[in-house]
Amino acid sequence: MTDLCKECGLRSYKVHEQPIAPDMKEGAEILFLSDFPLEEDLEFGRVLSGLHRRASFLHSIIKNTKLNQDNVSHATVLRCITKSKSVLKKEHYFHCGNYILEDIKNHEELKAVVCFGSVAGRLMTGKEIDSIEKVRGQFFDTVIPGVFCIITYSLGLMVDSSGCGGCGTNVQPYLARKDVQTLKKELKRRANEERKAQARKDRKE
Repeated sequence: MTDLCKECGLRSYKVHEQPIAPDMKEGAEILFLSDFPLEEDLEFGRVLSGLHRRASFLHSIIKNTKLNQDNVSHATVLRCITKSKSVLKKEHYFHCGNYILEDIKNHEELKAVVCFGSVAGRLMTGKEIDSIEKVRGQFFDTVIPGVFCIITYSLGLMVDSSGCGGCGTNVQPYLARKDVQTLKKELKRRANEERKAQARKDRKE
């Protein structure tokens, strides 16, 4: 058991000992952040290392938006798998979330986070999120200076469940891909602005 788990209230509900590690890639500018890992990730002890629908869905987003896989890290707010999701409370996510925030701070190249769901969005913005519909597709400053985020639907809604019966099961995945594409364009725009600002500064000097 690591220091991460010693003071956690979920100790008796866990189905494993070691926490599931994030997949933080050296030099990656984008982080896909969701709520919790799945049992399939236990074999290798790393987020999205198992064969499951969440991993397939996120990899399809990377492919469809033409992102470089090496430029995308993956993490979950919670790092353990519990016997039941009904025991999870805000304080559990907050406890684990502090560790992923430290991981992000240690990766200076990281510039943007795609928050899949309100749990990830709450952690990164430090604000309560009552409705994804009110914040989806918008850019927010995060609690980490220099890093911004966009909030979209949770993987649980898009992949683990049957989706929205009223509007069709393919609507949220489509919009999530659109949100990732929007973030990609914003990253490019900000990079261009930084280059222009640097060029102006160099001319003055």
